Amino acid sequence: MIPHEADRFTGLIRSYGIVDAEAQDMMRSIFFPLSVYKNDHFQEIGNTHDRVGIVYKGIFRFYYLDYKGRERTKHLVTDGGFLMSITSLTTDEKLAFSIQAIVDSEIYYTPVSLFRDAIRISSGLNAVFNAHLLKMYILKERRERSLLMKSPEERYAEFLSENYAMCGDVPQKYIASYLGVDPVSLSRIRARKRTN
Repeated sequence: MIPHEADRFTGLIRSYGIVDAEAQDMMRSIFFPLSVYKNDHFQEIGNTHDRVGIVYKGIFRFYYLDYKGRERTKHLVTDGGFLMSITSLTTDEKLAFSIQAIVDSEIYYTPVSLFRDAIRISSGLNAVFNAHLLKMYILKERRERSLLMKSPEERYAEFLSENYAMCGDVPQKYIASYLGVDPVSLSRIRARKRTN
């Protein structure tokens, strides 16, 4: 990793609480910078999960294809977020969803095999990985609760309060899909919100 990249990456991994110099050195040795351009895929449905990424700058969406071939947005990830399938990482199953850049993005990535070795060897990295798993579980539980118990209007208000900074960059069709509504319904919700 070139010096300015190493400094940038060190700042990113410190944001995860990795202050141990040995763990930082290990991460710097296995992660590499990569540009992922708008609409390009980092990983695709049905492929082997062969790499893990960390977003330095950008926005990604994780999406499924339903039984009719329609895209269903599962998750949105911004700066500092991991790009990986926990299921595929731990079970070697093929990817059930794709990971796509919504805007031109900068990430750091590593092969899955090196990532697995690193979290096995380094207690600091293992702790960060476990903290990420817990965070993802909490987000999943909150999303399920929101989809099952809240109205589309409440889900949209919640989305805006939690993701306002990225709203201008995320196409409305992806937000609608994430909220579990069609784009026309989201347009109506937005219009009612503007008039209130």
